[in-house]
Amino acid sequence: MSTNQAMRQGIFEGILLPFLKAGEEMSAGDVVALDTSNAGEVIKCGTSAIPFGFVAEEVTTSGVPDYYPGGLVSHTAKVGDYVGVYICGGVYVHKAATAATYGAELYAGTSTAGKATTTASSNATKIGICIEAKDATTTLCKLKSYL
Repeated sequence: MSTNQAMRQGIFEGILLPFLKAGEEMSAGDVVALDTSNAGEVIKCGTSAIPFGFVAEEVTTSGVPDYYPGGLVSHTAKVGDYVGVYICGGVYVHKAATAATYGAELYAGTSTAGKATTTASSNATKIGICIEAKDATTTLCKLKSYL
């Protein structure tokens, strides 16, 4: 299983919202925020944004979107397409910006928008806790979401 496939697959999924548009390119599993400049869109969560959920798809500016029957959520989407966003808890595999160990609280990243980090910053909203990591240098971890 590729890293992107691992990030897309929720282990215990929260609620999936399929009604928001992607405002920029992002990877499946990225932490997203509501774009306050463009109603109805989500963007990668950075320093001045409030974390909202996790995007369920790869979002690019090229290629052809890969729609499931019914067209609500797919594996890939283009900027401007509707994307799935997981909210209301759940356990997911997430590629963090920094290595996380068991029990480490994770925050919305600032230097790497969309990725979780173990370092609290100016956007110190906790987004989850690491409940499993391969070792102390691994950025891929199981994350229990607070979002």
